[in-house]
This record gives sequence, structure tokens and C-alpha cells, in this order.
Amino acid sequence: AYTIERVRRAKRIARTIVATSTDPADDAIAAFCADEGIACFRGEQQNVAYRFLAAARAHELSAFVRICGDSPLIDPTLIDLAVDIYRTGRFDIVTNNLERTFPAGQTVELIAADAYEHGYARMHAPEHFEHVTRFFYDYADQYRIFNFTAAEDHVALKLAVDTPDDLDRVADIICRMQRPAWTYSLKQIVEGSLAESA
Repeated sequence: AYTIERVRRAKRIARTIVATSTDPADDAIAAFCADEGIACFRGEQQNVAYRFLAAARAHELSAFVRICGDSPLIDPTLIDLAVDIYRTGRFDIVTNNLERTFPAGQTVELIAADAYEHGYARMHAPEHFEHVTRFFYDYADQYRIFNFTAAEDHVALKLAVDTPDDLDRVADIICRMQRPAWTYSLKQIVEGSLAESA
């Protein structure tokens, strides 16, 4: 819910779509989306790359921004920045993941649907189907990719939730917030986290 609330604060995106699997274990995600009025696309569990392709086709998207569900503190202004760069018309992909300078949990990947179609048709390794954008980074010379970077490098700071320890750390950050979590900027979160760990 935190990830979705922050994504919905982005001003440059038309809608939010949750892409999850058809596995019964993900029924709760689909139910949450239904309750909240959020579009939910369900597709293959193992072939995540195809799930994204099918979602883009089903919703007739010309481009999409990918935000992982492990990013409850994603900064919506990074999404808007990616969209603004993409709208210049010079790039197939806009990301901050090719050269990492932002904390984990702040990855933004905007991909043109036609570039994704092109790439998907050429995917061949198991990791390409498991990791949605891996193919494009492996063959970066074949696509027009723009990587934006942070003013200050905070790549060592982890704001993603992959383990119980990550969950504890992020929950602690949120518990210390004096107002709704989605009102805090990445700068405020980073400064607070660094002050706590000092």
C-alpha cells in the first residue's frame, strides 16, 4: 500500500496498474486492488517479462514506468523526472538503474512499449524472463537509454524491502514520521536515515 500511495503521487503518469501473477498466493494483492479501485493485471508467475508485456498490451500503453513492489518509499518526483526526460522523444528507456547512485528501493524504469516488444522478441536467457529489464541492460548498445543520477551518491543506503531486517528498518523509518509517509521527500528520508545511523 505504501508503494502504491507514493506512486500515485507522481503527477506525470496517467494511471497506476499493479501487475501480479495468477498464483493463488497473489489473490490478496488482487483483492486489495479491487477494494482500492486500482487496475490489476494478472499474468504468468515465472515469466515476469511476458507478464509486463501482456499488461502493456492489455492496457494499450505506449510506454510504462516500472516500480518494484519492494519500494515502499519510492520518490514520486523521480517518476516525474523520468517522464519529463522521456517526453523529449530521444530515448527508448529512461532509468536510474544502469549506473546506480540512488538508494536501493528508488529504482525507476520507464520503457517505450515498442522498445519492450522489440526486446522481448529477442530475449533468450532465463534471467531475461525473470528480471523484466535485464535484457535491455545486457544489450544497452541496441537501445537509446538515458540514465539519470542523484546529486549525491547514496547507493549504500537500502530503502528496499527484501528481507525481515529490511522490513524492520523501513518500518522504523515510517514509525518515526510525524505525518503520512507519502508526504516525505527522498531527501528528508535519506537525511533522517543517515542521522539515525550516525
